Amino acid sequence: MKKLIILLCGLFWSMTVFSLSGQEYMNRFNAYMQWSQQLPSTPGPDFIEFIKGTTPLSNKLRNRWLYELARTKDWSNYNAYYQPTEDITLVCFDRIAQFHLGLEKEAFDGTTELWLTGSSRPQACNVLFDMFLKSKYFKQKLITQRIALALKKRNVHLAAYLLKQYKEPHLSDVKTLISIYGNPASISKLPTSSFNNDLYLYALKRMVSVNMDQALKMWRKIKDKKILDEAHEQAFLAHVALYKAMRNNEDAREWFAKVKPQYYNDALLDWEIRLALKQHDWKHVVQLISDSKNKTEPCWQYWLARALEKQGKISEAKTIYESLAKNRQYYGFLASIRLKIKPSFENEKPTTNIDVLKPYQSVTEQVKTLYQTKQDLQASRLLNDFISELPKEEASALVYWIASELKWHGKSVVLSNNETLNNQLTLRFPLAYRSSVQRYSKKYTVPLELVYAIIRQESGFRENVVSSAGALGLMQVMPQTARMVSKNDKIPLGNQKQLFQSQKNINIGVAYLKQLSKRFDNHPILVAAAYNAGPRQVVYWLKTHPPKQIDLWIETLPWQETRNYLKNVMAFYVVYQYRLHHKADLGNFLTPL
Repeated sequence: MKKLIILLCGLFWSMTVFSLSGQEYMNRFNAYMQWSQQLPSTPGPDFIEFIKGTTPLSNKLRNRWLYELARTKDWSNYNAYYQPTEDITLVCFDRIAQFHLGLEKEAFDGTTELWLTGSSRPQACNVLFDMFLKSKYFKQKLITQRIALALKKRNVHLAAYLLKQYKEPHLSDVKTLISIYGNPASISKLPTSSFNNDLYLYALKRMVSVNMDQALKMWRKIKDKKILDEAHEQAFLAHVALYKAMRNNEDAREWFAKVKPQYYNDALLDWEIRLALKQHDWKHVVQLISDSKNKTEPCWQYWLARALEKQGKISEAKTIYESLAKNRQYYGFLASIRLKIKPSFENEKPTTNIDVLKPYQSVTEQVKTLYQTKQDLQASRLLNDFISELPKEEASALVYWIASELKWHGKSVVLSNNETLNNQLTLRFPLAYRSSVQRYSKKYTVPLELVYAIIRQESGFRENVVSSAGALGLMQVMPQTARMVSKNDKIPLGNQKQLFQSQKNINIGVAYLKQLSKRFDNHPILVAAAYNAGPRQVVYWLKTHPPKQIDLWIETLPWQETRNYLKNVMAFYVVYQYRLHHKADLGNFLTPL
């Protein structure tokens, strides 16, 4: 009942907030900013009323206050004002608050779910877990269960730590785990035990990726000795089937047949579908998709239609294609091609009348000053907070102002990438840096739409972004690649910081696309795949994963990142054809190799 009341109050508060006038919204936002910068030592009724809401600003301010209450160990107020959240740290603090308020059973009943993960948890959770370990509610089997989850995620560090948490620390098992990590074949020396099932499975999985034949030989020995229980043996068989399907091994189907239905998971079924697609076993594709709990997803709906079409069930396939073709996304565009109709472009014009922003001039001026003085992070945070509760018209106008006035296209793309502004294509797919893009597109004969699609996918138009791999700028160019391309094409490049300059980055990025085009016969799918995964990887895939129809080749690539990358680039390419008033045409992308 309490949760229902909170939900209804939150819904009412949300409706009230989003109907505020400009000045009323400014008053609310200014109050939020003042409280955020200095949390009240003794909260008044206005503050309490604010944090009871469920709107973005209410949630953010409440969470900030909860962190402060946890820091000062004010568990009574923490428990009183806590609301369910996806912030794991705050969830753990909530259990700690319950414990300190004498609600020990409730605290630890809610801790088991947090404990049972193969990932490491934040420090607040470690404090909670230390309390849990010492309580009468903790069972030693929970350690064993979490070790299994850690090994499944290859989190050896966590597994080794957990082995030391038993009442009698398993120090010898720590040494064994380290030995197996360095040399998986050393499992042959392990004695039989229920715990060692997890170690055997971990070692066998490691061996599969290094030496499949050795892994299978070891598995057969273990099987003959009946060391593994059914669940662990089935987990290994599923891993082998998945590995073989991803690598296009001829005997992959035999290994799928060894896995019992109760041990299937989503990833395994997805790859059995992909294997059937590779083998053009269309009847099996239909059967497998009907068994998938994800069968209504656009991906499997498209392939269900393709399989039905291949079996001559044209009417059934057409019905599915027509439903998919209504959507502005990869599978919708493919469906429109199968139907030989124009793709769907649901497009709303943004609010270009920035007069609607006049009530918010103090905020826009502050954002402008911060951005022009290179304080991008502060400007970005201010915008994130301010736009979070703006009505649609004002939000659209604000994003339009960011793009047109500040020329901050990276931020306008981020702020328009949501359900509210999803169909405002001018904001989501800007024609930014047009002079540079047109210049180098023409110089290197690389399609304008492809350049824009790559920029949109790689950086979302963020000039200063650096990837975890070290790629820089708009087209996410690796410094080593930049040096190679600049040398080959005689492009002046002083140091890698120049890659944050839009003109230089686009020049080198497009020149690299041209080099890849020459290497891969101007096929845009192979060019985009090489831009993402590297040319050597694409050459390897062409040898081990022979291309057939392009849509099928993309769907069955072993790397999920590259599959998604190519789908996005193709979809963005079509959107940019629309933005540039060109005829929508994916013919060059779908040309068989």
